[in-house]
Amino acid sequence: MKMRKIIAVLSCLLMLCTLLPMTAFSVSAAEDVVFSWDFEDGNTQLNGGSVVAEGPDGSKCFKWTATGGWSSIYKNVSGVEKNGDYVISFKAKASVAGTMGITIQNGGWGSYYSEKFQTTTAWKEYTIETNVGDHPTSSGGILFKFQDQGKAMDLWVDDLKMVKKASATPEEPEGGDNGESGDASVENLVANGDFEAGLTNWTGKSGTKEIVTNDVHGGTQALKLTAPGQWGEAAVSKAINVTPNKSYVIKWWSKHVSGSDVFNMYIIGDYTAVSGQNWMSASTGWVEHTWTIKPSVAAIQLKFSTEKTSNTSSILIDDVVVYEKPMLENGGFETGTTTGWTVYNGSTVTTAAKHSGNYGLHAKGNGWAGIAYQDIPVTNGRTYELSFWYYNNVGFNYSIKGQTSGTTYAGTWKNNTGEWTQVKHQFLATDESMIRLNFSGLSGDTNPNFYLDDVQIKELKDPSNDGYIVNGDFEVGTSTGWGVHQNTVVVDKNAAYKGEYGLIVCVWVYDGKGKILLTQRAPEKTFAGTWENSGGAVKAGENSRQAIARELFEETGIKADPKDFELLSTRRDKDSFFDFYCLKNATPIEDIVLLEGETTAAKWATFAEIREMIKNREICRIIGRQFLHQEPQLLDRQEPGYR
Repeated sequence: MKMRKIIAVLSCLLMLCTLLPMTAFSVSAAEDVVFSWDFEDGNTQLNGGSVVAEGPDGSKCFKWTATGGWSSIYKNVSGVEKNGDYVISFKAKASVAGTMGITIQNGGWGSYYSEKFQTTTAWKEYTIETNVGDHPTSSGGILFKFQDQGKAMDLWVDDLKMVKKASATPEEPEGGDNGESGDASVENLVANGDFEAGLTNWTGKSGTKEIVTNDVHGGTQALKLTAPGQWGEAAVSKAINVTPNKSYVIKWWSKHVSGSDVFNMYIIGDYTAVSGQNWMSASTGWVEHTWTIKPSVAAIQLKFSTEKTSNTSSILIDDVVVYEKPMLENGGFETGTTTGWTVYNGSTVTTAAKHSGNYGLHAKGNGWAGIAYQDIPVTNGRTYELSFWYYNNVGFNYSIKGQTSGTTYAGTWKNNTGEWTQVKHQFLATDESMIRLNFSGLSGDTNPNFYLDDVQIKELKDPSNDGYIVNGDFEVGTSTGWGVHQNTVVVDKNAAYKGEYGLIVCVWVYDGKGKILLTQRAPEKTFAGTWENSGGAVKAGENSRQAIARELFEETGIKADPKDFELLSTRRDKDSFFDFYCLKNATPIEDIVLLEGETTAAKWATFAEIREMIKNREICRIIGRQFLHQEPQLLDRQEPGYR
């Protein structure tokens, strides 16, 4: 089991957690403490290091020197429950900005997982939430340790604490007791399907139907049907408008009261049976029934009836729901299970983290490992939109791939955002009847850990019959709807080969006091170790300002409104266009969040320092050239006294 996204929170939230209302990410009001170390007694607790009077408030704290050779420092602790949810909180700073790991192993140095957090040179508070899975020994022992990630540094730690987190109190599911599906995206086509408005909208034989309040499935009322005897029947019906050739789900609850133990359900369309009539056994307890139909007509009629018998018989009906079957099943995970999904590596439905409703998927997997997938039917030539929300501590991949031809409609890496983030992706089904939506872990990461919720795939309406232009944004990837001539083709706007141009965006972040924000490229990147500003390629569906806001957030953690970016210039360079922006922002360097695999350090530099860095080739040539070109504009935007 892996740990989730490290988030920095205020210390008062940790100290006052017993007073504040509990949220999905809060510490339990009744803390079950595994350990709590403030180091004031001079005990290092861990198997090395020292206690020094260098805490955030001048008090004592723990100090350890990491060698940079994957060194570690540890302590065996007990009292941890298998599969229990825990919160690890602490304050920390380091001699350099970098990456440090926290590892939890079983007491025998066997199975383990680890989480990484970004160190800063100023004190910062961290909270790690985790389910410890099967790592504790049978006696509840674990090995808790800090481990360097290949970079030497001094690490100071204070107020280190691990507590058990109480189970989240489930909220009332949307539509849970009134016959709704429990998915906020589902619309019940049955008005008064829960009979809370009595017999409104239902027709049937008088004297055979009534509303009861003493035995209901949900809400306060249910329908009771009583056969009159003499081979008569009790029946109610309801007309419902549908879209021909669409699939619909019909759900209802029934309970046997007396007499015959069977009843009849008709689904009729234009007086022609859509699904015929179906005799079903009623139970002495409430039982849910689910049908899926695909009517060829524009209206159907539901009809419930008792069995025609010489004796009287009674049944109860409640919470009748009809809704259009979503292309993707259980995308909100509100069933409380992984129904509809094939999952790997222990991915589970959880109440601890969700975007909406009661549940989300706690997705786990590593080294390209599969996490969850679902096969979805599509129609050739139709355009679809995938959308989902995620919250993660590492990168992960989502892909859409045809199951017949192997066509890949999407294959995209998403990085850590630090908050719930929505992804939308449109695609045109070209030759498929079935696609596979797949989520997988990031290669090389031993501890991928992210949360998934509100996954949807829907067919986009073709506006051709409404007087609108079809495919006006060309996002289907073809010239569908257009008559084209000669060599006119639709291309990816990020393409960068001869005759086509991609769009690159860059931003100079300035503090107004004579300094510019720079980041250092990771060792695995081209021009490794050089310094640069933030930027990258515009993605499909983005405009230039949306792209630069996304790139800046991904690379630095700075969140800014797209409209706040000021365009400095646009230029062409070989096969690309560049939009250069500037943004006034004075985020402290210790609050910069580096993107692993992309950036290794960040700093504020004066104009003179940047010119010297360009001279010494510490800045990529093309970036340096553009800085010198735009330096006068950037100087003009500094506050008086700093120009």
